Amino acid sequence: MILNRLQFRSNSFDIQVLELVMLVYIHAVVAIFMLQLKKIFISKLWNHQKLQPFRFLVVQHNGLNLVDQLI
Repeated sequence: MILNRLQFRSNSFDIQVLELVMLVYIHAVVAIFMLQLKKIFISKLWNHQKLQPFRFLVVQHNGLNLVDQLI
């Protein structure tokens, strides 16, 4: 009886909430991964011998980070 109730309990609202939670979780994991890659890339670029004259300036514009390249 309980098994049947649990089987038919998953209506479309529960599935939509679960999909929304999973979507938010996946986006958070991907965003953290991309930020780590950005840190690694900029640190390797900064330490590279050929690109020492280049400096990067991060400008905040309307909530977005824009990386300007200065010589």
